Amino acid sequence: LPFLKSRNFLLFSAIFISMVAGWYARVNPGAEKSRGFIEQVAGEMSILKEWADPGFWSTHFLSRFPELLTTYGGLVFFIAGIRKIWKEKIFFPLAWFGSTVLYILLCGGYGRVHQYVSLPFAPVNAVFMASGMVLLWENWRGKQGGAMHASPLVVLWILLVLSMPVHAALRIRHWYRPDQTWVF
Repeated sequence: LPFLKSRNFLLFSAIFISMVAGWYARVNPGAEKSRGFIEQVAGEMSILKEWADPGFWSTHFLSRFPELLTTYGGLVFFIAGIRKIWKEKIFFPLAWFGSTVLYILLCGGYGRVHQYVSLPFAPVNAVFMASGMVLLWENWRGKQGGAMHASPLVVLWILLVLSMPVHAALRIRHWYRPDQTWVF
């Protein structure tokens, strides 16, 4: 990468880093200054207490994940998709998913209280669910004399696909109120 040695790149980097450092020097350091560095680190390490609580794990991965992030129908596609991607050794989505899990773990108690911190799962879950949908469609559809045959598995696939938006609408309906038109 020859551009890393170019004078313009080095000058830009020095100016950019100086601007960021200047901004941080001017902002109110808040808790870091008032509690001291050691106390701040100790406070941040309280996240480990969250990990010891089984409720932390069940909230994120047994409740929130299937209810909000995949829906129960989508969980079937998610599992099929993650198996397909694992078998084909496509590592980017797996690393993306792993880093999202790590992010959720690092959110600690804050992530447990606030559901919206799970939103980074949405795009990576969509990749796995779409992969699973394609895989199961290809495996479950039946062909009969060139025409599509509506086998029970094809009907199940269609019902699972339709269940996802229905489940999502029923699950989050209470989040939206008609008097909050700003949401729309």
